[in-house]
Amino acid sequence: MFALRSFSDMKTRISILLWAAMISFLLCASLFWVFELGPNPEISHPFDVIWWWVATSTTLGYGDIVPVSWQGRVICILSVMTGFFIYTNLVAIIAETVHSW
Repeated sequence: MFALRSFSDMKTRISILLWAAMISFLLCASLFWVFELGPNPEISHPFDVIWWWVATSTTLGYGDIVPVSWQGRVICILSVMTGFFIYTNLVAIIAETVHSW
């Protein structure tokens, strides 16, 4: 079983997750804004895209903002896949930390 070797190992893993989240947010939200602003009537403000990214990457998927273009759907898939990576690894780090106490 894998256990955290040190505090610096945990910090490294968390920083990788934060970088992945930031890159995912910037890339997916920007591209979603570009491709969905015209054809999607639900997108009228940058906050709509921020809301979409949070709901999609956490796999909540409320359904209030959905992609209508094929490009938006591809971006949605990338956002979900990145969200799986980020949030499952975050839960694993927390569980390993609690288990090591």
